[in-house]
Amino acid sequence: ADQIPLMHIAYAPVYYLVVGGLQRLVGDHGYTVGRLVSLLATLGGTAALAWSLKCVTRRWSVGLLAAGFFLTQNLTLLLWAPLERADPLALGLTLAAVALAGAGRVSLAGVACLLAVLTKQTFLVAPIAIALSLWPCRVRLWRFGLIVVGGGALSVAAAQWLTNGWFLW
Repeated sequence: ADQIPLMHIAYAPVYYLVVGGLQRLVGDHGYTVGRLVSLLATLGGTAALAWSLKCVTRRWSVGLLAAGFFLTQNLTLLLWAPLERADPLALGLTLAAVALAGAGRVSLAGVACLLAVLTKQTFLVAPIAIALSLWPCRVRLWRFGLIVVGGGALSVAAAQWLTNGWFLW
């Protein structure tokens, strides 16, 4: 933030790191890489939603119906998925976290929640909901909380250090 060109980034860094890393691999093609990341994240989140409901109901038909509703409500696939935005990646990671938590994979759910919050910092509801669902099993709750809160604190500290104190600013 102290050198030209100045750049304002409203969201946390994961989306920008993913898109920037992929652009280094395949070259800078305008908005193509960012749009592809958003589209794949939307489709991945849709698959996680379908799998989650299949696990709960033991019926793929319910999961596929939910996936269809998700993709067509508010024209998710047409309006949000093809845009170069952080929202689809954060939503895809959140849906994956909820599916993993429902399947008993608490550590992976914690990592997915952490990445979702580090993609867009307003995605805090899922970690809170998952933590509340883990309340009866304190060991799993502590493990989940350590990953999300501890990982978040370490990530912010590393970002502060890497940006010479500009991250939180």
